[in-house]
Amino acid sequence: MAFLTRARALSYLASLTLLLLTQGSWADQHNAGFTIPDSKVLRLESKQLNRSYDIYIKLPPSYFDEGNQRRKYPVVYLNDGLYAFQLAAGVTHSAMINNAMEHHILVGISYSPIDRPFDSRRRDYTPKTAVNDKGEAASYLNFLRRELFPLVEERYRINSLRRAYAGYSLGGLFGLYTMLEHSDSFRYYLISSPSLWFDNRWILETEKQLAKETKDINAELFLGIGAFERPARANENYRKPTPINMVNDFNQLYRQLEQRNYPSLRLTKLEVSGAHHELVFPTVLTQGLYWLFPGEKYQK
Repeated sequence: MAFLTRARALSYLASLTLLLLTQGSWADQHNAGFTIPDSKVLRLESKQLNRSYDIYIKLPPSYFDEGNQRRKYPVVYLNDGLYAFQLAAGVTHSAMINNAMEHHILVGISYSPIDRPFDSRRRDYTPKTAVNDKGEAASYLNFLRRELFPLVEERYRINSLRRAYAGYSLGGLFGLYTMLEHSDSFRYYLISSPSLWFDNRWILETEKQLAKETKDINAELFLGIGAFERPARANENYRKPTPINMVNDFNQLYRQLEQRNYPSLRLTKLEVSGAHHELVFPTVLTQGLYWLFPGEKYQK
């Protein structure tokens, strides 16, 4: 009887130890946080700008397949990386696995860690103008072209002719600035809720001047806006109308570009009903990426 009691005690202790180890292992995994699969973070010290940026990389599900070792992929660069990268990683994962969207690489660009996010984006995403002497969009674009693109394209199998840019708000303004001033930086532009109000609609006047000097823009441009990104009308009751009529500015930009009849500019727009400025980007990003990179499942 004593032997049975001792055996049961040892069995109990073994079971308890296994339970504690299992719980400890689960707790370690739980406390480690969530990691986006096939992603990593690089710290890029910019010699051009004399500051650093965290760069987030996510590879598509097919990247490591044995038959794809020579395959080169489109790449999407996203400003406001802390927000946009996580969002893009989520909305593209299932779509790419199911071939509803062409497989592509995501590159998120975070803010400079020595600055507050607003200060970093205000400086980097806006051009220097008469009323904005702290804008460094030209230098920031130079950093992308001369430092970030070579770094990413050296490490990963990227088709450099199929670069895309995705930007929102001030990041959308930067994308339009890039398309008008250096359209060869990217082949595709996904622009959501661009801050066209900046410096008395500076970008609209810039486009008009460019139209006098050029006959073509070689790009594919997806533009998106929320229907509530404007002041409320008398018969409307929604929570947060914007004092600026971003929808009117947006439509003005679209009309200007459409009327140019640029031979190589593929252009479309999306207005998201019921969406405010803070809520529209997920829908525009999802629809824009699908428009730019439709998968075999839905190609005609």
